Amino acid sequence: MRLESAVPLPGLPPCDEPALDRRIAVSFMNRRPPRRTGAAHYTSPPRGADGLEVRATIGDAHEFWFGDGTWARISARGDAIDVYTPPTSSFEDSLSYLYGVLVGFALRLRDVLALHASVVMLGERAVMFVGASGAGKSTLAATFALHGHQVITEDVAALTIEQDGIVAHRGHADVRLWPSAATMLRTPPLRQATQAWPKLVLPSPLADGDAMLGRIYLLRAPEAALSEPCTTPLSQGDALIGLLPHTYVSHLLRRMDRPCELASLAALVKIVPVEWLTVPTLPDGFDALLDTLERVDGASVSAGRR
Repeated sequence: MRLESAVPLPGLPPCDEPALDRRIAVSFMNRRPPRRTGAAHYTSPPRGADGLEVRATIGDAHEFWFGDGTWARISARGDAIDVYTPPTSSFEDSLSYLYGVLVGFALRLRDVLALHASVVMLGERAVMFVGASGAGKSTLAATFALHGHQVITEDVAALTIEQDGIVAHRGHADVRLWPSAATMLRTPPLRQATQAWPKLVLPSPLADGDAMLGRIYLLRAPEAALSEPCTTPLSQGDALIGLLPHTYVSHLLRRMDRPCELASLAALVKIVPVEWLTVPTLPDGFDALLDTLERVDGASVSAGRR
């Protein structure tokens, strides 16, 4: 998907693709947003800085009212996003919404399958790590980036079915880590994502382009610290059930917005193998993890070792 904006969008790879059917026009407004209209079909607790209200307006556009005063409108077709940043917030705060929930929602409106996941290059193909918040997706992506691997996308993974398989599309690749994870991985000093958000930003090697997806790993938390990883293949049915909770922003969509979700997931698990993955303690267990993934995927990853 191509984002077009008159304002530079830091952290995104350049795109020369002219295809208009994959274009999202992004504009940043100086005027205050309109008054709230229409019925709210999603309101998140708690109210306050972390709150969010989503409303469908006349013409089936969607308005997002964030707790810090940021406002956004996504067109009915998902091909335009308008953003207003209040004086009490920052452009970086608005970018965090844009690169996450707003782009994710726009993709879903366009029937593009998007998962809450991290995607990294492993040999000549990409692998995807899927899991709930706190499962370790970003920590894994950061570990791969620190060992020289390209990160295809972080947080929002947009997938399309092509003639040769499933394509994972490049997205926002800088990895955002909690300070505790950065300390554990022994990263160099990192800047804070925004003044209001304590996560730190780890720049990752830019991906050369979109990549064919070779395998999907559902992250399973270990019962205790492990030195060796463990993988378990899933049947297509179990894989579909396992991935269903991790489609991006599905909690924000109305039932009428989700007609293609199950069909897309069913096509995905028919083409791409899905496995449970128990990750060893990082960063010390990373070599063992690479050995395991190399055996499973048949990829040559030794170039990424330190």
